[in-house]
Amino acid sequence: MIFVGFLIALVVAISLNTIGNKSGVRLIYVGMGLAVAGGFSNQVEALMLGHVTDFLFFWVPVIGPSSAVANLADIMIVGGLIIIFVVAPFWRRLSLEMALIEREENETRSQSG
Repeated sequence: MIFVGFLIALVVAISLNTIGNKSGVRLIYVGMGLAVAGGFSNQVEALMLGHVTDFLFFWVPVIGPSSAVANLADIMIVGGLIIIFVVAPFWRRLSLEMALIEREENETRSQSG
């Protein structure tokens, strides 16, 4: 049950990665896939077990010994959101630049062919 969320995230991330054909767009899709799969995994575990099991314990020096607990799904959600918030400001610019490059490549192909 622990790795169900990881497998779901892997399938979703690979699927979304093949949908997006630009590097910046792919990264956004991977972030969304991780966040959605992590949330889905937590929901499935809560429905099946009645609770979500936190099995990773972190020691945070400022707070104390048993201060932070998480599970793989929580890490996927946070990681996915970090990817989205880091890439999102550049997403539109990346998409426009990649569209211009693709247009130039298509024009070059049509002129040479």
